[in-house]
Amino acid sequence: MSEEKISRVTRLVVGRGRTSQPSETEWAKSYYELEAIIVDPADLEVMRANMLGLIDGWLSSKPTAVVATAPPPVETGTTQHIDYAEKRMAKMVQTQNKLTILPESLEIKADDPAIANFLKPRILDKMKEKHGLDYSVEEHQGLLQAIVIRGPLDAKQIEDLKNPIGWALSKASEPKAEKAAEPDVEAIKSKFPEGLASKLAFEVEGEFFVIKPREYLGSEAFARIATIVRGEGGSYISEGKNSRFKIPR
Repeated sequence: MSEEKISRVTRLVVGRGRTSQPSETEWAKSYYELEAIIVDPADLEVMRANMLGLIDGWLSSKPTAVVATAPPPVETGTTQHIDYAEKRMAKMVQTQNKLTILPESLEIKADDPAIANFLKPRILDKMKEKHGLDYSVEEHQGLLQAIVIRGPLDAKQIEDLKNPIGWALSKASEPKAEKAAEPDVEAIKSKFPEGLASKLAFEVEGEFFVIKPREYLGSEAFARIATIVRGEGGSYISEGKNSRFKIPR
């Protein structure tokens, strides 16, 4: 059984400068910086050496009296962008038999339902089955770093991927609504007889339901409430005017 090699996408930036004196009254400073997208870690050192060698060649040329402008980044593949709903969602870098999708947002969870329940099973898995391609979802500490597709892709296949990938990244980037408290409160409130529930205030604080008396309860009502709370795995917190019942959500 062959072992799949998982690559990690790396942004490599190298720079180097030189200050020279073309004449007694003139100084010139030259600085060049190159950026490249490295898909295969095995190419990292080779690419770095090539980029530094290229910069050294530029620096060794005759200096001018003005600061040199950095040349364009090294061309490491064909670059396209994925836009969805008039928003830039990702960069696509195509090299030989490999397509790397780099999301603009670095806060997308790799297990977000839009990725795990839609993009992977309905788009990428079907693409893998239909066209014999392979893919990996690169993540770091649970956050999506890149999607790497391995295998030959033609222009139409790449174009067909843009919309579903854009939708999934857009959906996964949306702020997630906090867990709705009201239905939970009604559910826990229903555990108490109406005559008792009307004497209590129900709130949600983090991972707990907090139940506070609206009025003096008396020993009998207090005992009945405490029994229900204990039955739900809760407890009573005695803190004077801030005394309350707490039940885990």
